Parts: sequence; C-alpha cells; structure tokens
Amino acid sequence: NGFGPDVLALKTGAINPGGATNMISFFDGNNTAIGRIEGNGNNGVFYGTSGGDYAESLPRLNLSERIEKGDIVGVFDGKVSKKTTGAQYLMVVSSRPAVVGNLPPEDQEEDYVNVAFLGQALVKVRGKVRVGDLILPSGYNDGTGIAITPRDLKIEQYPQVIGQAWESSNDTGIKKINVLVGLPFYSRIASEISSLKQENQSIKQELQILKKQVSQLQSLLKTFDTLYSLNKPNRKIKGGDFKNEM
Repeated sequence: NGFGPDVLALKTGAINPGGATNMISFFDGNNTAIGRIEGNGNNGVFYGTSGGDYAESLPRLNLSERIEKGDIVGVFDGKVSKKTTGAQYLMVVSSRPAVVGNLPPEDQEEDYVNVAFLGQALVKVRGKVRVGDLILPSGYNDGTGIAITPRDLKIEQYPQVIGQAWESSNDTGIKKINVLVGLPFYSRIASEISSLKQENQSIKQELQILKKQVSQLQSLLKTFDTLYSLNKPNRKIKGGDFKNEM
C-alpha cells in the first residue's frame, strides 16, 4: 500500500508449488538458464545455481599481489596470500561461488578475494591427478597445488590438505581440477586422524606392557644371578689333584 516495509512479493496459484513453479529465473545473453528460485514441493522454495561453493570475501594480505580464481592461498590472521608457508589455514579462491558472504563495499572489492569455504571448487594443480587424490600446496607459493594419493600422505602433511580431487587428468602441466573442499572433506580427515590417535594409543599400551614384561624378566635374571652366586662350587684346586701317568 506504499506505507509498509515490504518491497517485493511473489505469489503463485499453486497450493504447494513444486519444481514446475519458477518464482524467478535467470538467463545469460544466450538465453541459457543460469539460476532460478522455484518451489520445492514441500511448502518452501529452493535456490538453484550453477555455482559450486559457498564463499566469503577475505582481504588481501598484499594489495599488489595478483591472485586469480583457482589459486591456493594461505590465510594469515584473516588475510590471504599465495604464500602458503607458515599459513594458519590453506584455502582456494572460488571460481564459481553460489553464495558470497562478508561482501565488502563496491569501492573496496579490489582489495578482497572470494575464498571457497564449502563445496566444489576448481583448483590449480601441477602434474597428473587421479580421482580421490588429496590436493596440497605445491610449495612454490604461486597458487598451485600437487596431488598425492591417500596412502602416500604422511602424518605431518594432514594439516596441508586442501581437499580431494573429484576428477582425473593426465596433463602434466598446470590445469584446474574440480576439488571437494570444506566440512565434508575435513570430517573425513578428522575421522582418519582420530583413527590414527586410537591406533597410537593402542601401540602405547602395548609398549607399556612390553616394558613391564622386560622389567619382570630383568628382575628374574637378577634373582637367578644372585642364587647362582650363592650356590656355585667354591672348591679350591690342589696340585695333588693332578697326577702324571706315564
């Protein structure tokens, strides 16, 4: 009525709108649908997009550093850089975010990059990749990563894992690979770390048992040695005990 707070309201004649009821559709210049808001068939709506991850805008550590989509970045006190050595967190710059949080004012957007927090993200990777490989920083501090099979991953490398490859490539150069990042993957890593901790605890317990058994054996040996010292023959040999027979 012009006096209320509402700006836009969309209404459909369907009592329980499903996927056939598009509230809003988005198209590119070629009339290709790139997103929509439609009914979900359960008295609600869902938001559909070709974007693959939830991202947030994080400030650059160095404003002059060039950071591109797909770059692996290190996070230092909330700011990002392609330098990964010594970083508190390792993440990737989003190529196709579905949602972007923490968006800065338009006049400051150049000072920020959209970093993928959860979902599927394209990551720059060096060398061949197989589905299921784990992606880690290459160590060149240039935004690229490398692929390592889970069985070859060392314990000290766990904190460096960015995500898991969901596609393969025989290209030995640098290319973008679709990678699972965020909570689903890190839940698996946490589970594996927990399993390693349990295994380590079992080894410690077995080691304690072995130490106790060794201590008991040492005590028995000491007892046997003492008994032997007390009971060993102490007869002195006399010269007459030996005779020369011709």
